[in-house]
Amino acid sequence: MPFTPSTEVQAIPGMGRLDADIMIIGDCPTGPGIKERKPIVQPAETVLEGCLHQAGLTKSGIYITNFIKDDSRIQKYWKDPAGSAKGRPLGDHTEFKELLDQEISTVEPKVIVTLGPLPAWHLTGDGETTKTRGYPFKHEDVIVIPTLHPGKMIWGNYIWRYYLAHDLSKAKELAENPNLLYAPFIKVCIPESFEEAKAQLDSIATYDTLSIDIEVANFEVSCIGFAVRNNIAFSIPLDMRWTIEEEVTLWNLIAGIMGDEKIDKIGQNFIFDIHFLAYKMGIITRGKIIDTMMSHSIMYPDFLKALNFLGSVYTKQPYWKNMVKFKDIKKES
Repeated sequence: MPFTPSTEVQAIPGMGRLDADIMIIGDCPTGPGIKERKPIVQPAETVLEGCLHQAGLTKSGIYITNFIKDDSRIQKYWKDPAGSAKGRPLGDHTEFKELLDQEISTVEPKVIVTLGPLPAWHLTGDGETTKTRGYPFKHEDVIVIPTLHPGKMIWGNYIWRYYLAHDLSKAKELAENPNLLYAPFIKVCIPESFEEAKAQLDSIATYDTLSIDIEVANFEVSCIGFAVRNNIAFSIPLDMRWTIEEEVTLWNLIAGIMGDEKIDKIGQNFIFDIHFLAYKMGIITRGKIIDTMMSHSIMYPDFLKALNFLGSVYTKQPYWKNMVKFKDIKKES
């Protein structure tokens, strides 16, 4: 018998119900976790349990595992972002991915919650969990919700615990009713002719509540969007496709809508849109104005307030911020 323990480390198994609807996947075990042969241990375990209870869940009712099964050195497998560079995987993960695929096929969860960037990258293709957390993705037939690792919330980032609890609540909702992910089809109407654009603006002017957003490229308004209901929106391009006379007509119609005091107007960071339209186009916005960014910030001053965050909290929409690149918009303008 040797006097020193063997240094060989075996794969740490997952723990919990093998028929759980919710599966939690961390990045790797800690040193104490390797000794105890558990995927997550104190003190991160305490943070996770507290967030689970806030979400109406218990640890005994879910399945918990790690992507890396036998090593606590996450830096061997994931390169944290530096400067403008994104985080990226390191080394060969084939064996770990095969083991994880086996676990997923055994448990057959309805929803997977990934803790940290590495498992999120493998299941969603995006490891920027500070941006994608809370958004549902699809991995084959399973809904995947990336979120932040509770190990990052032990000695700081206490606000993140609310984010984690919210993301777990969303996982619970989607596990109970996966159809919540499939919001009503959103129809976006883009005019193909001047007559169609004019008709759309005439129709928009008849509504008593509008959500409005402008897009700016090269310090010019490239388009303005109007949502008349939660599933119907209009996007009016303002570029070189119109003659000068046609563009003047469209801007006059837009000015009439923005200046109509009977129309309630909703926007995210709307103070920018209002100021830009006044400064650049001489359009004054009147009527009841609701700025969702300011409203949220007043209610939750410690939380983030950008649209990306609000979308993760107030909707169950899939992540959309990476669908269009700014350089593509600028090229088309």
